[in-house]
Amino acid sequence: MVVNRVGDCAFILALPLILLNFGSFNFQTIFSTLGSLTWFDYFYSDLDVICLLLFIAAMAKSAQLGLHT
Repeated sequence: MVVNRVGDCAFILALPLILLNFGSFNFQTIFSTLGSLTWFDYFYSDLDVICLLLFIAAMAKSAQLGLHT
């Protein structure tokens, strides 16, 4: 139950970051924004944090190695 809450917290932290950076939760909007970026157009640490939080959420929700009990 605690591990599941870790996943919930990571997902809740990732959601506002996605909304602030992309302005939408729509996959088509997000992927079209990512496709138009070049290496120097975007501050990549935000994208790294979003990916890390979503990865932690997925690991905790499926109880992968490192977060299983």
